Amino acid sequence: MQYQKPLIIQEQRLKMNPQLYQSIQLMALPIQDLKIKIQEEIEKNPALEVIEDKSEISLEDLKKNQTEEYDYFENSSDPGYSAPFNEEASDNKRKFLEGAIARPESLQDHLLWQLKLQPIPKNWFKIGELLIQNLNGNGFHQTPPETLISKENLPLLSEVMGLIRKFEPLGVCTRDYRESLIVQTELSSNPPQKMIELLSNHFALLEKNKHSVIKKKMRIKQEELDEMLIFLKTLSPFPGRAY
Repeated sequence: MQYQKPLIIQEQRLKMNPQLYQSIQLMALPIQDLKIKIQEEIEKNPALEVIEDKSEISLEDLKKNQTEEYDYFENSSDPGYSAPFNEEASDNKRKFLEGAIARPESLQDHLLWQLKLQPIPKNWFKIGELLIQNLNGNGFHQTPPETLISKENLPLLSEVMGLIRKFEPLGVCTRDYRESLIVQTELSSNPPQKMIELLSNHFALLEKNKHSVIKKKMRIKQEELDEMLIFLKTLSPFPGRAY
């Protein structure tokens, strides 16, 4: 009578549990897709929240964290495996991951993200990228935008600037706070009458609180001026400061 002998074969396998699988998926995502994924998870689970970490990581710490040995079996479900615990390495890894995920978004990051979502030609995108990188912390041009692009692309400059000015926050990609207020008024759904005239032609008087002179020059009543002043308070003279 023939019978089969039981065989014992020793194999070494990497067990990919759900946590490891999810980590690999997230690591493969581009930064913008990762932001969208994080936002989707926050919307699905009200218990989650984004915590900003404004602490800075030095280049030396970054290199140290990148070169630390990662134990691929530390989350293994194999009961026979016990990973060595390194408290310092674990703390450094946690700080690095928290800083990478919660690092505040800059104004340029926020605008470039919106620019990438636009169905525009490549030459438009390149012009927009140059304009965004040229903005200061207030959202204004650091150098004249005409000097950033070639002569053949100058006709496209106003079109691309008009597109970026509609991004959040409204009123960036402008020369100064007066032009920013004008742009924000133009993009508002229901601004007061003569608001553009006030900002365009009588802004110097407005800064000096010459209200009586403004009313005389614009031929308006006090109620109309009060309405414009209330609306003006809803605008942001330095929109880029939000980031």
